[in-house]
Amino acid sequence: MKNSTCQPAGTFVSIGEIAGPWLKGSSFSKSALESPIIKQFQKRTPELLSAAESIGGRQEGLSGLGSISLIFDLLPNILLQLIFYDQDDEFPARATLLIDANAIEFIDFEALAFLLSIFVQYLVMISEGIVFKEIKNESPGIY
Repeated sequence: MKNSTCQPAGTFVSIGEIAGPWLKGSSFSKSALESPIIKQFQKRTPELLSAAESIGGRQEGLSGLGSISLIFDLLPNILLQLIFYDQDDEFPARATLLIDANAIEFIDFEALAFLLSIFVQYLVMISEGIVFKEIKNESPGIY
């Protein structure tokens, strides 16, 4: 992690805003992160809430009508917001991952991208019961 005296901004931005031109030239994509969440949790919002709560996720933050917003402390000073719109009669399910605007003051983008990938895998695994209670951290959060 970078040595920074900066604090989290408390505002969330898209991965593309943080990455800038780096994301355009890479195989890393926003949809690769959000698709597993959509696939796992569409029409299963209570399971998303349960999995999120089990790793310290909390319902807060701004979200649109018909959605839920969850905040996670991925690492100290590295905050993630997950906004999830469940599928309904008119629209498909949608997930959006947003990162605290100051995240790259604490961690390089490449490491942040890896951290986001691990987070998504972990969230899905928890809902599938693959993660054993013995390896879960006793304190809230996933670090």
